[in-house]
Amino acid sequence: MNGMRVVVMLVAAEAMAGCSAARIAVPPQLAAVTQAVELTGMGFGQRGDFILGNSAGTFTRHALSATSEKPFIEDSVSSYFGDGSFSVGGADFNGRVEAQCRYLEADSDVGPATVTAIPFHYRCRFFRDGRTIDASFVLNAAPQPVGPFTAETRAGRFEIGGQVFAILPIHDSPQLAIPTAEPLGYRFVRAGQDVGAIDVNGERKTIYAPLAGPDREAVLMAGLALSVLWKN
Repeated sequence: MNGMRVVVMLVAAEAMAGCSAARIAVPPQLAAVTQAVELTGMGFGQRGDFILGNSAGTFTRHALSATSEKPFIEDSVSSYFGDGSFSVGGADFNGRVEAQCRYLEADSDVGPATVTAIPFHYRCRFFRDGRTIDASFVLNAAPQPVGPFTAETRAGRFEIGGQVFAILPIHDSPQLAIPTAEPLGYRFVRAGQDVGAIDVNGERKTIYAPLAGPDREAVLMAGLALSVLWKN
């Protein structure tokens, strides 16, 4: 989990943003090669129906936590875990696409300090028309500089159809004077080029998907996997 200095940075950024959700700074190179596809209906609920452009689907997600303490041992371990899933079909998908995802992380209180016992790890499996897809999606804790601080942000990769997409966090927003500690969104990079992005901040999410081709479905699938992630 993030330390106090990161929490302070996040609170300051939110205060400057006011009540509205800050939008990501979309990489300028994506403007001419992507379409902004709105994801509506997912909101902050645990389950329901959603609309993604000309496609539609259902989703579920849960976030849980547990604390373990042993007699005569001062240290306690807090675990945070959850799962998410979606099922979607429509014009942008080849058949019915589904995903099952889960994450885990844990902190340990060692005297006055809190240390990471298990770094954040999120993984998804994908299916098409009920059959497993040869695809891999992982998102991990990735401490790195964010503005003037070091934050435990997240980064990962999505592999499908022989293509590899790096998933890199976006912390900047035109509405904020400084970056946030938590990612506002992510960009998808293939072969060193930005091919898409997603804004996950707030109730309404937007996926910036390629205009056509297999990269479009891949970016939409990865965007949905990130959208059903719900952390404590």
